[in-house]
Amino acid sequence: MPNDPQATKVHGITDEHVKDAKTFGQLAKEVKPFFPGHQVAIGGYNVIGFNIKVLAYEMDWVGVPLIYKPTIMSMR
Repeated sequence: MPNDPQATKVHGITDEHVKDAKTFGQLAKEVKPFFPGHQVAIGGYNVIGFNIKVLAYEMDWVGVPLIYKPTIMSMR
């Protein structure tokens, strides 16, 4: 599927950059071992509220369910 020219203007990624890239479905099996179903430390702003939810949705969509336990830890 070709990149939208407007998207390329934003991120600079061209069709040539990704012509040999794996699909997300292929990568999902490589990503899953990083989430073994118990606590994993991932830091960032709104990771639990957005990023992990999107990743879990996409993993499920390609048939590689992601099990995770959201944990909040705040530091001063």
